[in-house]
Amino acid sequence: MASEQIQRCIMLTAPPHAPAKHFATFIALSCWMLWKRRNGVVFRNETTSVNQFLSSSSISEAKLWKYRLPKKDRQIADSWCNLFNSAM
Repeated sequence: MASEQIQRCIMLTAPPHAPAKHFATFIALSCWMLWKRRNGVVFRNETTSVNQFLSSSSISEAKLWKYRLPKKDRQIADSWCNLFNSAM
């Protein structure tokens, strides 16, 4: 069951407003951010709103994750930050 869900995540395609290149990395970043948010709520009783979470945590993580990309592709992480901002 879990491997089936992972396979579906891998098969996702980028929507028109998101860069297609390194989209799998964006999905991994999004899953990581959800996992961190869940742990904060469950284990640390955090009460951050979704907007606060998206605006601060996700953008700072995206800026860190940009260094996982080849130098020539790092501007893609700026698009990720814009996606997080637009989700608020």
